[in-house]
Amino acid sequence: MGWRERGRADGNGCWGNSDNSKEEDAGRKGRGSGEKEEEEEEEEEEEEEEEEEEEEEEEEEEEEEEEEEEEEEEEEEEEEEEEEEEEEEEEEEEEEEEEEEEEEEEEEEEEEEEEEEEEEEEEEEEEEEEEEEEEEEEEEKEEVVVVTVGGAEEEGGARSGVGARHQACRSSMATGTSSMRG
Repeated sequence: MGWRERGRADGNGCWGNSDNSKEEDAGRKGRGSGEKEEEEEEEEEEEEEEEEEEEEEEEEEEEEEEEEEEEEEEEEEEEEEEEEEEEEEEEEEEEEEEEEEEEEEEEEEEEEEEEEEEEEEEEEEEEEEEEEEEEEEEEEKEEVVVVTVGGAEEEGGARSGVGARHQACRSSMATGTSSMRG
């Protein structure tokens, strides 16, 4: 017997085993639904993977943003530190300048004091010289007075002595002449 003899016509007028055709249709449908499920599952898995990738990318972006923010904060801190260091350096320079100015002022004051001391010493020396000169002048005056007074006495005494002698000679000569005349 051929398959036509065993089979019967289906609704389309085709001959065949109706039971087998149903099973085949069911198998096809089953295979089709299974494939669809697999495809759907694969699509879902792909979507999940894509979502996971997107989440990972977002996390990476967030991490990058955080890193950038941290870098910016570090840069700001470094800038602040640099500014503070510059300010400290400026303050130190100002302090050094002030110290130098103070030292210069002290040196000037010392020089002025030295000049004043020198002037005072010069004045003292001048005063001493003047005093010495005055003393010398006084001594010279005293010597002149002594010499003049002593000389006058000596001269006076000598003159008086000589005068007496001259008077004696004159008187003797006068008496001699008078006796000769007499």
